[in-house]
Amino acid sequence: MTQPKLLSQGSLLIALATLVLTGCTGMSDEVGKIEPVTFEDLEALYEAVDDELSCPEPSSDHYGFTLPNHEQDFFYGHTCGDSIILAHSEDPTVITEIQNMMATVQGGSIPLVHNTNWLIMDITEVAEDGDAASLDHPESRDLEELAASWGAAYSVF
Repeated sequence: MTQPKLLSQGSLLIALATLVLTGCTGMSDEVGKIEPVTFEDLEALYEAVDDELSCPEPSSDHYGFTLPNHEQDFFYGHTCGDSIILAHSEDPTVITEIQNMMATVQGGSIPLVHNTNWLIMDITEVAEDGDAASLDHPESRDLEELAASWGAAYSVF
């Protein structure tokens, strides 16, 4: 009679171990998952970027994008120093158009962090004067780390 008890206790231990392992496996999907960051408007995006990258005050200002083939021909963004450009729009097609426009720029790579309604890009390598040393940069330009911490996409054009 003692053997059936041992078998059932052994089966119970195996079942418990399986449940614990299954529970841990199910939890791993949730651990480390980052909810994508959203922003209400351009100023909220700029404030968050300033908190993360420390934008230099004197050279951070508004920036304009010319958008061909769009009902809004001119679109306002913001800069973080001379090298980081930000854009925000409730219309995701505007963000896509800016990305498409920047993908065609020649002269260097453009690191880009983006979500559906906003983007942040480093234009250091394609700056008009070509002299990165003369640009006023934020303390950090690590857009890949920013993308990881904000749950956003990171690309390089």
